[in-house]
Amino acid sequence: LLVSGDGQGNWSVFVAPGTSRPINALARDGQGRLWLSSVGWLAMQPRPGAPLEDRSYLLAGLSGAGNRLRVGRQGQLQVPNNIGLFEVEGEHGGMRSLGLSERVARMWDVLEDRQGTLWVASMGVNRSLGRGLWSVYDASTGLPTSMTWGVTRGGDGTLWVGTDRGLAYGTAHEWRTVKGLEGFSIKSIVVEPDGEVLAAGTPSGFHLYSPRTGELRTVGEAAGYAANYTSKLLREPDGTVWAATTTGLLKGVRGARGWRFELAVPNPQRMSVVGLARDAQGRKAFAVPTALSSDDAEWTVLDRLSMAQWLEVEGFGSPRLRWLVDYACRDDYGTTAEG
Repeated sequence: LLVSGDGQGNWSVFVAPGTSRPINALARDGQGRLWLSSVGWLAMQPRPGAPLEDRSYLLAGLSGAGNRLRVGRQGQLQVPNNIGLFEVEGEHGGMRSLGLSERVARMWDVLEDRQGTLWVASMGVNRSLGRGLWSVYDASTGLPTSMTWGVTRGGDGTLWVGTDRGLAYGTAHEWRTVKGLEGFSIKSIVVEPDGEVLAAGTPSGFHLYSPRTGELRTVGEAAGYAANYTSKLLREPDGTVWAATTTGLLKGVRGARGWRFELAVPNPQRMSVVGLARDAQGRKAFAVPTALSSDDAEWTVLDRLSMAQWLEVEGFGSPRLRWLVDYACRDDYGTTAEG
């Protein structure tokens, strides 16, 4: 379902055609059309109040498409997926020619900045240099980990990166990590007009970081932010923040005593974390047949990695352990850990 508010406290509900899955992403393109997606599903609302129209045929054959939507500099819809970047202009869509390796083409997020530079969050952050050339920034060049979830730019031009081990940002000479967030996987970042950075992900917490003073504050349950997993933050021009979380849609307002959050829409069937290996609907992360497995982005993102890459990302460097894992992969799956 799509729940739409008019700003006066009135809410409308629209049925999402062709899917019963949770909606993972929303974006409004340069023509004013609202796009919604989940894995393998895409819908469009041509104008406010109009019925939703199924556009899933555009994603046919695109593995991993629908976890995240972006809008490019020319107003085109951008759909990162496991084989590259799909773009929709008007009623037509197609893959953008990028010249990326297969490893990097399995992207989670993209950012086309005001200079027209394309940044890809995948295994590391990848910057387009044009003519199929790319610069790669990962754990070997200063990021806290090679697993990156999102990128955004602040008004001063600073590039911020959400990683599996905290929040990082680039300077003219190096990457730096915000101290205190090393234990958080940052899924979404918003930069305020005054430069303050808002970030959230998993585990629970709404983080506020001031680059000017270096102060980090985290808002939690005491302020109404009780959500184990935050997938998206959205800031309104008036400063209101919306958070898409496993608890539901949260609305945050900054007052004289700081931030306060509340459920924007009643959620009687409140989702909760069942366990470390289960999604919000109680499904196992991995199961046979695979139709019984979770399709939450928290787990499907692992499809991007080989076993060897996962060991590297998680810091397991023991040669003995790597030999054992490689042996197990050969014995159980008929392939190497690199496969």
